[in-house]
Amino acid sequence: MSLFEMPAGIAVKLNKLYAQFIWGPNASRPIHWVKWVDVAKPREVGGLGLVDFRTKNRALLNKWVWQYSHEPESLWRLLVDAKYDQQSNTLLPGPIDARKQSWVWKNITKPLLDTDDVFNNNIVCKLGDGSLIKSWDPSLKLAFLRVFSLAIKKEGKVCEFGSIVHGR
Repeated sequence: MSLFEMPAGIAVKLNKLYAQFIWGPNASRPIHWVKWVDVAKPREVGGLGLVDFRTKNRALLNKWVWQYSHEPESLWRLLVDAKYDQQSNTLLPGPIDARKQSWVWKNITKPLLDTDDVFNNNIVCKLGDGSLIKSWDPSLKLAFLRVFSLAIKKEGKVCEFGSIVHGR
């Protein structure tokens, strides 16, 4: 479940089995006193702690993206970077030609292309001290060509351009 995207139909059937367990399989039209959304909430906030299978599957796939950014020296990360010609210092996997991409990796990276994905919308990147970030990434050069042409220093890391003291 953590490597493969679950088909929507399977997730619906598994969630239906959960519901039948709670509300009883024999009743033809059982009365649902509580919404499924409330039942699926964690116990800490008043639910039963049952998890929606589609949400759980997406969370497990997103965990691979998180591990990609937090394990830059791991063997699996080095293999993915080598196979898909990724830069080893990137936080998130970059775009890959769909014809070269394995279907497993395609399922893992799919939410990065979706602008409505909850995980994708809540990713926060922090510069830290700027020692790992190039000041003029090729995409920045193209986007801000006039600014780049006026820049005195065109190469280097962000930390080499100055420092911030007490937030200024």
